[in-house]
Amino acid sequence: MTRSPWSSPIVLASIVIGALILAASIVVGLVAFKPSHQSNNGTPTTTTTVTQTTTDTSQSTDPSTTSTTTSRSTSRSPRPGLADFRQPSVPDTDPHGFTDGGPRCQVDDDPVMMVVVTDRSQAIICQSAATGREYYVGKSDVSDGTPVTVQSANRQDAGWAATAPDGTQYLMSPSGFVVITKDGQSYPDTVQNYWSQ
Repeated sequence: MTRSPWSSPIVLASIVIGALILAASIVVGLVAFKPSHQSNNGTPTTTTTVTQTTTDTSQSTDPSTTSTTTSRSTSRSPRPGLADFRQPSVPDTDPHGFTDGGPRCQVDDDPVMMVVVTDRSQAIICQSAATGREYYVGKSDVSDGTPVTVQSANRQDAGWAATAPDGTQYLMSPSGFVVITKDGQSYPDTVQNYWSQ
């Protein structure tokens, strides 16, 4: 009587190993595709794991038959969407700036990162949804009312700073708002309301 090649110990061991690898891949897949979670800084993080398994279960009785498993894992943190940013707590504002005629972000997809109201002005820092860079938009009662936009702003220890191409600096924090002209003239203003992401 001829023995079936499927009853060979090597073939049976290969089948068992293949089944274990398949089960492990399924468990890894279930764990990897859980809903996104929060990272340490509050930004949603999605982790995607891709596992590719190749198992040789040929009917060979050759003892050199092997099983090979290849795994590749990738992880990415998507750029936060507007829903991931907090609503400003300053009255008459929304996620894009002021709603009462004050400064607003240049594009509706750009979220506001900082809002300041002083005795004479209103200013915001927005983050470009396209580039991730922050920019300043401010409007003063002492000027002609035209908003001033500075395309480069950055977070400082105590607040935010923006420097215009002509050298004018805008320094904003909960304790004050100061405009320093290119000639070094300083114009401090008292903060009435301040909010920052």
